[in-house]
Amino acid sequence: MTSGLLNTSWTKTYFAFTTSDATQTYYHSGYYLDGKVYGISYCPT
Repeated sequence: MTSGLLNTSWTKTYFAFTTSDATQTYYHSGYYLDGKVYGISYCPT
């Protein structure tokens, strides 16, 4: 993980972070609610 954000000030706990491998950067975001994690990952290339 290269950077990240965690927001616990709202009704859900939101997160966002980036990862990368040898050639790509990946963006991840989502939230935690009632014991489950919901989210999405995206690679622009």
